[in-house]
Amino acid sequence: MVIYRPHEGARVGAYEIIEQVGQGGSGCVYKAEREGRYYAIKFLDRLAFDGWTRREVTALANLPLPNVVRFVGYDRWPDADTGHPCIITEFVSGLPLDAHVARHNPCTRWVLTLFLKITRALGDVFRLGVLHRDIKETNILVRAEDGEPILIDFGFSSVAGLPTVTTPGWLPPGTPEYRSPEALHFAAGLTEADTYTYGVSDELWALGVTLYWLLTDELPFGERTEPGLNDRIRLAAASPPRAVNPDVPEAVSRLCLRMLEKDPRARFQTHDALCGAVEALLSEHAGDTSWDVPLMEPAEDSGEEAPPAAPALEKPPPPMGNPEGPPPGPQGRARARDAPAGGHGCPPAAGAAAAGVAEAAVGPGGGARPGGARGGLRGHRVLARPHPGRSTPAPGGKAGAPT
Repeated sequence: MVIYRPHEGARVGAYEIIEQVGQGGSGCVYKAEREGRYYAIKFLDRLAFDGWTRREVTALANLPLPNVVRFVGYDRWPDADTGHPCIITEFVSGLPLDAHVARHNPCTRWVLTLFLKITRALGDVFRLGVLHRDIKETNILVRAEDGEPILIDFGFSSVAGLPTVTTPGWLPPGTPEYRSPEALHFAAGLTEADTYTYGVSDELWALGVTLYWLLTDELPFGERTEPGLNDRIRLAAASPPRAVNPDVPEAVSRLCLRMLEKDPRARFQTHDALCGAVEALLSEHAGDTSWDVPLMEPAEDSGEEAPPAAPALEKPPPPMGNPEGPPPGPQGRARARDAPAGGHGCPPAAGAAAAGVAEAAVGPGGGARPGGARGGLRGHRVLARPHPGRSTPAPGGKAGAPT
């Protein structure tokens, strides 16, 4: 099959292509203009309007939510009848969450406030019959205009009422480091089920992995470059975030560990329950200045000055045993217990516009960037106090893209 790519100035219906701004496992994302407004267009690599394309379009079209990228339309290119499917969404200016925290080095309060908004948004998404199924920091944008988190890339999503796409005996597509223990029990053949149904438990687990990374700059069970990732997720206890990064408050560390309990019954059972726990922590520690200390600091030799902080508030993988995809890129931030709060901690005032934030592609496929198992930028910062024996993974790419 010949894969066509639009050039600068090409027209897709009423839209004029400006530039390519991202590339993922199932296609490329372009910035486009129509009547003075910008949009993101995801050009899929396949020609068929198959089950995965139908899911992504249906999911986005049924999620008119403030913290979900807005669906605009669907088209084909270069031929309107037989060309590559194109998904058109709003264009959001901002940085993916991993790049945002690497640049701004936020404090605990900022992290939990943003995390609360993300969890609420996913709860709203679930109530409308959709599960994202690939939650991680690179699929969340921090909008430059107001600092709001925006969920992107619903290419792996499940939609209530649509037929199953995943082959029986296989796990749904996703990112290996964010899979739940119960999913990997199925993958290891330790259950009697023929198919695995991804549910709220999996989604909240992935949120726990994301929170752990936000607090520590490490994944709780390591990277896929280290043999035995599946067994560690199933059997090993994650180190407390506070043990990895002493700047993490004890109460936040305990909340994160509860999200990573092996037994799903020991975790938060709903989005609302998790939101309630986060809200309680934020209220209880409203006057605690230790929550306003930055969790990380930029490397002294980075050669960059961090801009002001942002405002507060495609094949499915094989039948497991082989989830180890291309290796991830190096880690990105440095812990610094004594870093000054100004500029690298909590924002000075809520509602202020984020200054100096570069535009990032935000569309149905997200602003894919080279490097990192999670599609993220690594090596932007270095650890200030590296742990003995810590290794730096090699660069790589995301696994588990659907067909």
